[in-house]
Amino acid sequence: MKKQIIALALLIGMLAPGAAFAQTSQADQIAALQAQIQSLVAQINALQASQGGQVLGASTTPACLALTRTLYKGSSGADVKRLQTFLSGYPGVVWPASTGITNYYGNVTVATVKAFQKKEGLSKTSVPPINSALGMVDKVTAERIKKLTCHSIAVLSPNGGETFTIGDAINFSWTWNALSGYVPVEPTAYLYSPTKGNVYSKKVATSSEADAFHGDIIQDVGKYKVTICDNKTDDPKAPGKPLCDSSDKYFTVAARVNPMVGLKINGSDGPVTVVSGATSTLSWQLGSSLANSICTKSGAWSGQLPPMDGYVLIYPTQSATYSLSCTTPAGGVASDSVVINVPTVINQGSLTVSLASSSSTPITALPGTTNVTMLSLNLQTSSVEDVRVTSLPLQINGAESGRTNYTVWDGNTLIGNAFFSWASSTSLVTFSNLVVSKGASKTIIVQGDVGSGAVPGDVFSVGYDGEVGAGAVGMDSGEAINTRTGVDLAGPSVTVLTP
Repeated sequence: MKKQIIALALLIGMLAPGAAFAQTSQADQIAALQAQIQSLVAQINALQASQGGQVLGASTTPACLALTRTLYKGSSGADVKRLQTFLSGYPGVVWPASTGITNYYGNVTVATVKAFQKKEGLSKTSVPPINSALGMVDKVTAERIKKLTCHSIAVLSPNGGETFTIGDAINFSWTWNALSGYVPVEPTAYLYSPTKGNVYSKKVATSSEADAFHGDIIQDVGKYKVTICDNKTDDPKAPGKPLCDSSDKYFTVAARVNPMVGLKINGSDGPVTVVSGATSTLSWQLGSSLANSICTKSGAWSGQLPPMDGYVLIYPTQSATYSLSCTTPAGGVASDSVVINVPTVINQGSLTVSLASSSSTPITALPGTTNVTMLSLNLQTSSVEDVRVTSLPLQINGAESGRTNYTVWDGNTLIGNAFFSWASSTSLVTFSNLVVSKGASKTIIVQGDVGSGAVPGDVFSVGYDGEVGAGAVGMDSGEAINTRTGVDLAGPSVTVLTP
């Protein structure tokens, strides 16, 4: 085919001089030459069309065609001419050989546009939004032509509005318009600041449309964009400048808020000194940056904690360190420790609380009965030192009939009172002068009244709360004595009789 075209072109060159000699006037000579050239061009176009639809002078790599208005039958202008040039070179669509490239949108242009739309699938009603009318170049058709002819790059993410923190990697993704036959030659990613310009750049590979700026790149908080440029390809809209695209809006890089763990003992950062067995409060506070973290206990405690503020009661009997470490999903770590000291006391006495033998026989009583002995406790000390008992925790179990006032006796001496409300079944009785000599024991009794409104058949009992334990202090050492056993002691059952 190339030989045929070359032969026809040579024929044009040979006919021109012959025509000059054959004509008697210059005007006739020009007209004859134009007729012969038009005939030859028509033959060349016919040959080209039979091989794929391209016409003489059409480029196989069309220039970027970005139409800005709707074109239809009757339209005219430079954009119509550029459209016709595109259609004449579009594979699979035959631009008639007898029709030249004009600036008028006529029947031939309508028919060729329809063929193009069909070829590109734009004539299918299942593809919304469908063209206003086939044969018309509306927004949908214009956009398809632009994609087929215009090289472009597009930044996909971050595309604006995102927030990163100092130290975070900035992952970015991008793409390019392959429909136009474009492949980036030298793509480069830039990190752009509106105050500092491009603060960093790196070449990116076309084998992947995703990459990242490492976390140590950005050292300043502020607004940024990602820009991708192919420095070897001109922007069709700005010849001489590289083809580029940037994030649509700025994204933010904020200061990193270091996660904080606040671990305290009795409200203090420590170290704190407490007596052996003393009730202590271990509390922790986590900042909002640790909301989804994993918090692990170590030292004198173990296991995991949910990522929320909280506290726990502890009863340390020896010095210890409590530690808490939290790890955020982003890899940030925050930890804190607190030390509690428990002095070792040499020759410290002890106190044991147990049920006296008289506390085993069940009791029956009528409503309104007073001074019923409901609990007998034996207090036993070691032979090291005298012990002063400062408090005794009592509790009521069973029916509410027994929730009246109670008294505590050391022999015939009243040493304390217990009060049980309708809302509470526990009472802490305090003593001012209850002393148990070293190596000795003392029995104390608890008496109470059965309320006049007690319901016959009700059953209840009074007991000792071993988990709280009695308050006790060594008279010589001055140190608190741990009496907690974790075991409650219940007095005999009291059954209310029918009057």
